[in-house]
Amino acid sequence: MTRFLYAMLVVAAGLSVPPATARELTEEAFLSSFHAAHPARVVLDERVALARANVRDAERIENPIGLFERQAPGNVGQNTWSLSWKPPFDGRRSARKDAAEAALASALGAHALAGTELRAVLRQAYANWALTSERVAVLEAHADILRELAGWAAQRARLGEASILSARRIAFALTELEAEAARADAERIDAESSALGWMRTPEAGLVPSRPALPAEPVTPDPGQAPTVSVRRQELAAAEAVARASGRFVEFPELELGWQTLSDGSTDIEGPVLGLAWPIPIFNRQQADRDAASAALAASRARLELETARAEAGLGAAARRYERLRVAALAAVDSLAVSDEVLHSAAARYRLGESDVTELVETVRGVLSARLATLDLYGAALASHRELETWLARSWASEDE
Repeated sequence: MTRFLYAMLVVAAGLSVPPATARELTEEAFLSSFHAAHPARVVLDERVALARANVRDAERIENPIGLFERQAPGNVGQNTWSLSWKPPFDGRRSARKDAAEAALASALGAHALAGTELRAVLRQAYANWALTSERVAVLEAHADILRELAGWAAQRARLGEASILSARRIAFALTELEAEAARADAERIDAESSALGWMRTPEAGLVPSRPALPAEPVTPDPGQAPTVSVRRQELAAAEAVARASGRFVEFPELELGWQTLSDGSTDIEGPVLGLAWPIPIFNRQQADRDAASAALAASRARLELETARAEAGLGAAARRYERLRVAALAAVDSLAVSDEVLHSAAARYRLGESDVTELVETVRGVLSARLATLDLYGAALASHRELETWLARSWASEDE
């Protein structure tokens, strides 16, 4: 009877009793380990770093070119020192800078969205670990109950006080539960490995707790969806590139120097002035303008599609999450009496007030309800992750 009561307490808790060295891990603590310097987030910085480098490249001013030339045909010698430089006064540099800065803004928006998507992946890994762990605990707790009753029924059958068939039916039900628990434990091992694989230095003996289902009272605005913002920034960048591609007239390259002529008896010297100006007759960046026009049209189309998708999907995601959240919390509340049902079914069987069919069906019914509740809770968590991605939620903890 003592073992039976112990098993009932385990079922009531919904989790198996962890070892003394185990430490509870919450979802917030799991996410907080992924600070800004974590490799999983550092890899997201590459695009922004490249965009910043492009801004610096667009801001650069061409270096002047120093030239020395010596000619000595016959008795005449000529020395020329000159300096050539192309000033950035034709508007091409400012146009390139505007395009690079717009691309940087787009990269920053995409970086924020990628961080949100990474956070959703991490939350999914943690939720799988927590729910599979709880599933194993529930199956093992129910198996403990049947194991206790199977031993009790087998002992009564040996004494001739109960049917051998009834004892074997309980044993078969126990075998079925143990097989399902083994499969669930294999899934838990995979989920734990996946979750801990994201952490660089995970502690030993961590026990994940079930994530919460927070309320989302605010109706989201589709126009503020991060995917729409990113598309809008990409359109601004494409417009800037299109403007830059139209700047095909270059500022002339200026040359200033000093020249000395000598025939051995007379030296003549004076300044050298030069001008080199590319004449845009054949190459007027037609290919660049065509490419920029195509990219601009595609960016406008992507923004239109993403806006329509956000208007349809964001509200649906919010409603779907609220529906699943309410149902999951109601299911959890309804299981508050499941322990009493199991206790009553076991007591009735021991007292001979019910048969083995009622006992096994009751245990299976309660187990099915518990597992269905876990599945529903997992669906609600997945829906919340999708909603958070729509809303571009920030990290639970930042450690810059």
